[in-house]
Amino acid sequence: MGLGVHPGCRQPGTAPAVAAGQPSAKPTVAHEKPTGIQATVKKVVDGDTLLVSGLPTGTELVRLIGVNAPETGAGRTTRQCFGPEAARWLSEQAPRGSTLTLVPDVGARDRFGRLLYYVYRADGTFLNAELVANGYADIMSIRPNVAHAKDLRALQRRARSENRGLWGACP
Repeated sequence: MGLGVHPGCRQPGTAPAVAAGQPSAKPTVAHEKPTGIQATVKKVVDGDTLLVSGLPTGTELVRLIGVNAPETGAGRTTRQCFGPEAARWLSEQAPRGSTLTLVPDVGARDRFGRLLYYVYRADGTFLNAELVANGYADIMSIRPNVAHAKDLRALQRRARSENRGLWGACP
C-alpha cells in the first residue's frame, strides 16, 4: 500500500511488522533535511508540545502542527489512554538538549499563544508524521496550517488499520 508522501520525502519502504498496540521503533517516513529555525529542547511538555530555546523570541512553547496526542494528566488535563506513552516517546525522540529544526506553516500561533511548527530531528526525521504513523497521536488539521494534512491522514489510516499505539491499546 503506497502512502501519499510530502514533496521532499522519499517513499518509505515496507513498514516493519508491528504487534497490536506496539509502535515501531524505526522511522516510517524518511525525509530530506528541511530548512527552518534551529531550536534546542528544554523540556517535553506532553506528546505534542515542547518547550524550546534559541528562538528569536527566546524560550517558548511549541505545539506540533497537525497532530493531537492524548493528554498526560499533568497540569489541568485529565489523563487519557496512551497520553503518558506519547509524551515518553516524544521525550526519547527529542531529548532535552537536542537540536530540532522547526518549520512553520501559515499560522504562527494557536489560541493559547503557543508557536506552531512542523518539527524535524537533526537526522531529518519528521516528528509530527512519526507521532501519527506510530499511533502516538491522531491527526488534527486546523486551517490554515494544512500543508501536511493529506500525508498525515494517510499515515493515520495505516496506523489505525495496523492497530499501532493508541489504536490497539485504547477503547
